[in-house]
Amino acid sequence: MIIKDKVSNYWDRRSEKYTDSIEGVLDKSLVIEMNMYLDNWMYKQVQKLLNSNRDANVLDVGCGYGRISKKIIDDYPETKVKGLDISKNYVKIYNSNFNPKAKAYNGSAEKLPFKDSSFDVVLIIATLMYVLDDQKQNKVLSEISRVLRRNGRVLLIEPTWISSLYLFLGKLSRFVSNKKISEINSTIFNTKKIQTLLLNNNIYSKSTSGIPIFSLQLPLLYLLSKINIKLLKSILILVSKIDTLFSKITFLSIFISYIGVNQKK
Repeated sequence: MIIKDKVSNYWDRRSEKYTDSIEGVLDKSLVIEMNMYLDNWMYKQVQKLLNSNRDANVLDVGCGYGRISKKIIDDYPETKVKGLDISKNYVKIYNSNFNPKAKAYNGSAEKLPFKDSSFDVVLIIATLMYVLDDQKQNKVLSEISRVLRRNGRVLLIEPTWISSLYLFLGKLSRFVSNKKISEINSTIFNTKKIQTLLLNNNIYSKSTSGIPIFSLQLPLLYLLSKINIKLLKSILILVSKIDTLFSKITFLSIFISYIGVNQKK
């Protein structure tokens, strides 16, 4: 049984308001074109793992309504996908949309309800950020290592310091405009901390990737989204191409993608 806490209550409220809409799990202050940019980049990181393992057993930790799972099901029909989320309502939405092709479970990432060595790939995307305690973060990675097969791979995507800057500016803007601030606390990671968490749990980082150009241009893109959506779409295409060239400049990215390999004995 999952005990209701601030985090699960928050996501249940988000799921009731947004159901299976992307702004419910990404940034609700951004227009859909900008959220889709983030969504597409995140999914490209998933594809790096699945293009060479198209029949993998995949676990999507923090699956929400199935934003990423749906793409996997559509593009890799031979995969076997399971999801896990702390929100009962998101799990209900996920299962109503995807069962029996994929199934989600209500639970905590600190205690995954799966057997040892059950998965070839584990995805944890913008989820560890809501685990604030260092010891609990290690527990999450320990559980991921446990359910991963030897040489199984994990994709971890988390926010960075530049993300916290934009989050602060967003809160300040809502405060000035007298709008209710309903966000919950989250952790901002740096590369060293993530590498330590992975290594502590026998997961060795193979690659990192980011979106520095989108991140640096975010204020201008946000302003443009209020003026000309058609022009925004065109510029985002160009930004995507440049981001691909400069993806290794991760320290300037609002999110960093880590791909690791489980080397447990």
